[in-house]
Amino acid sequence: MTLLINGELVLYGEVGEGWWGDWFAASQVVEALAEHGSDNDLAVRLNSPGGLAYEGVSIFNALKSHQGKVTIYVDGLAASAASIIAMAGDEIVMREGSTMMIHDPATIAWGNSGDLTKAIQSLDKLGEQMAGIYARVSSKSKDDARTIMKEETWLTGEEAVAEGFATANDNEPAVDPVAFDYRIYAKAPEHLKLVAKHNDWTFRRPSLPQSAASAAPTRQDKEKPMSGKPQAADDQAVDTAAIAQATADAIAAFKTRCKEVKASEPYKGNEALAEHMIDNTDLAAADIIAALEKAPKIAAPEQEQETDPEGYDKGRTLATDLAQPSGGQGKKQNPWTEVVTKGNRRMKKVK
Repeated sequence: MTLLINGELVLYGEVGEGWWGDWFAASQVVEALAEHGSDNDLAVRLNSPGGLAYEGVSIFNALKSHQGKVTIYVDGLAASAASIIAMAGDEIVMREGSTMMIHDPATIAWGNSGDLTKAIQSLDKLGEQMAGIYARVSSKSKDDARTIMKEETWLTGEEAVAEGFATANDNEPAVDPVAFDYRIYAKAPEHLKLVAKHNDWTFRRPSLPQSAASAAPTRQDKEKPMSGKPQAADDQAVDTAAIAQATADAIAAFKTRCKEVKASEPYKGNEALAEHMIDNTDLAAADIIAALEKAPKIAAPEQEQETDPEGYDKGRTLATDLAQPSGGQGKKQNPWTEVVTKGNRRMKKVK
């Protein structure tokens, strides 16, 4: 994927490998800068919900090292780690209707008290570093910048200029937000939350394959947006390349599986059961679709109708028969019998 389009560096999507499809990495930016020429002026078009903090810092430093003038245009959104990237511009221009979001770094961690203490210390150090960048650009004190970060501050173009985080506004209309579950942010604007909900941009963490899970250290999860560096036990050797590849494969497989199920005809009217199977089982897309074909359809929530116990039981029997073919001995029971049955019980409660 090329990031240079018509002589401009176009950074659309998540910072680092994303969950949905549109993303960009520091290595791609470095390659694009080399192709563009270090002495040439550069226009950067930015529209990103954020992503991995250190990936954002790497891109920030790559742009700061560019010899030519760097003008960054926030085409739609510069949130979280993407707002750090925006700070690299000699000029930072907010398009009409665009938004900038600045917040404190976050991560997911587990382990003993020592592990969690190290994670907290790492986040605090990262937060201080981010505050230093925001402070230098805006001419604020580091303490003031850190306060703005901790409050998760969403700024319009005019507000970003007034606060010193941008240098100008222009009249070019903002572009649509990229795919991302904006509901994970505590203070995200309502229109972004509604867009995420309408388009089913849901933040789900795919399960690692068994081989990767057994090799991974029980310490730190994949970073959430604007997150810190994963903490690993110093005395534990980890094949990070293998884990990274296994994680990437799991993410790709999860995306494909979701798309196949949701694009199928049986998905309509059986969304609850389908989501349960996607999130809580390792069934292949074809197996989930086959189960949905036999499952009873669920009426839309707004439709008032009486429960038909006899009809429900018949539908449940159909789904169970699919999961457990007749034949008695010699027939291996399908492993997702219990999943289908539990899903139908859930649907009965919904009714």
